[in-house]
Amino acid sequence: MKKVLTGFIILLTASAAAAADREVALRYNQMLREAFDEKGQGRVIPVAIEKAVETEGSMSDDGSWAVYSSDREKGNQDIYLRSMTGIALVRMTTHAARDTAPSLSPDGSRIAFVSYRDDPAGDIFTARIKPADIIEDNETGILDRLAKNISQIKTENGVIRMVKDADPVWSPDGSQIAFSSERAGEENIWI
Repeated sequence: MKKVLTGFIILLTASAAAAADREVALRYNQMLREAFDEKGQGRVIPVAIEKAVETEGSMSDDGSWAVYSSDREKGNQDIYLRSMTGIALVRMTTHAARDTAPSLSPDGSRIAFVSYRDDPAGDIFTARIKPADIIEDNETGILDRLAKNISQIKTENGVIRMVKDADPVWSPDGSQIAFSSERAGEENIWI
């Protein structure tokens, strides 16, 4: 009996070691294709399952990449890039100010988002990105270096006007960004 038990323990240990070497193939994009029909009806699939507030997601048209806002790092809202063909996740902003409402261009080569780093009311920032390179290199904070403020308003004296700019969305061809703004006194949509 002792030999059988010892053999079983050795077999169990060997199979556990072999399983530890195998990578889990988790493909969100495949799960989504299987979960939804051609009319877009189906079931909910969680993409982010952290103990955090995760909001305002956007996906590339080909379903390879998703971006969203999360407060998972010390309670500050930052932008994250998730591979939808694997389990990789990269924190794209690390600035102390809130970064929210990310929007990927249809081809996934550009991102727009709202940041409160230059204006406490919020401005629209954009950057050219290469999601595959960001994931591969695990480029944490890349948007802190690359992103440019495209909606900030300065007076003739160079004083920054505090104006709420929010909710950027790319046009289908990726040539324009629509966003809400209070720059004319009332909140309206601007391009």
